[in-house]
Amino acid sequence: MSPQHLIISIFLSLLFICILLLQSANACTSIDSTIAWQRWSDTATWPNGVKPVAGDIVTLTNKQILLDTSPPDLRGLVLHGTRFAFDDAIAEIHLAAQYIVATDYSTFTIGNLTCPYDRNATITLLTPEDITEDNYMGSGTKSLIIAGASTVQIHGKAAQSYGKLWASGAVGATHVNVTGVNLLWKAGDKIAITSTDFNYNQVEETTITAVQEINSQFTRVDFADALQYFHHGAITTQGIEQRGEVALLSRYITIQGDNNNTNKFGGHVQFLHNVSLVEISGVEFTRLGQFGSLGRYP
Repeated sequence: MSPQHLIISIFLSLLFICILLLQSANACTSIDSTIAWQRWSDTATWPNGVKPVAGDIVTLTNKQILLDTSPPDLRGLVLHGTRFAFDDAIAEIHLAAQYIVATDYSTFTIGNLTCPYDRNATITLLTPEDITEDNYMGSGTKSLIIAGASTVQIHGKAAQSYGKLWASGAVGATHVNVTGVNLLWKAGDKIAITSTDFNYNQVEETTITAVQEINSQFTRVDFADALQYFHHGAITTQGIEQRGEVALLSRYITIQGDNNNTNKFGGHVQFLHNVSLVEISGVEFTRLGQFGSLGRYP
């Protein structure tokens, strides 16, 4: 290797190292590195090295649990004085249980204000065989319950929640133009296009297939399903704002009931008994509400 080639090789190697160091310095995590976390996936976390299996009631007392995998569907998860956090280094985590309870000064964390969660986290509340079952101090079942001076911090990375139509959407169209740029919308996200008719049932929901910034004023959004209705996207000659909106329905974090809609019994989220702190942003709530239960209406 000639001296010139050697110098170039060393330079490129140093440049690569600098880029890696810069990326590492800019990396954002909500996980407190000063805590001796016990990973859910590690057999050493569990008594006798046996990890929970489907249908278990998992009770954790005075632990520091980092959820770094998707557990099997549980009957229940109960935290007593336990730190419980979703690992934001994992691309996708799904936690499913009939009930999840955090009490006795526990903390339940998915992201934080400084480093909001930018992976895919889903909490699914499952329908029990007996929907009259009481799992926690009269709080029923199919619930996420925060109680007993506990703390919940759930922060998903923010994208623009909605935008006005830049132009009208015609029947049969598979794209619309939305005002604004840097929406942070992506393929796979679900959107709703509001009705601009007196018939509110003309709102349409679909899934984004592509997003392209056209210029500094608007973004083209392509979607899977052709429009069934006309959506007005112009300001009147009198200057009256009558444009429809396109709303982002998807979030990085979803809290939902399962697909079992028997007796209109969805999931429920409760904050009880002198909760210490509740912070929630950038979260999708869906299939919640329990028909016929006081204060839990769908």
